[in-house]
Amino acid sequence: MSPRLSPMAVSLRLRALGLMLGAIPAIASAHPGDHGSNWLQAVMHLLSEPDHLAAGALALAFAFWGIRMLLRRRGAQRSTSAR
Repeated sequence: MSPRLSPMAVSLRLRALGLMLGAIPAIASAHPGDHGSNWLQAVMHLLSEPDHLAAGALALAFAFWGIRMLLRRRGAQRSTSAR
């Protein structure tokens, strides 16, 4: 059994996490490459840069996980309401 944290400790941890996540854009360095003035150049830039591909893959994984959790909850709610 894990020890319970006080609400103040949880609040401090969440604030620290928020500060760390907020600092990530400041730490990231820019990459070479023009974002383009038309939509085709912009799409090609997004598909050719590894950091954009990683962010897109992370967003897709998070969306897949979120939809899966939502469907599980709805299924569980329907099965309990059918009883």
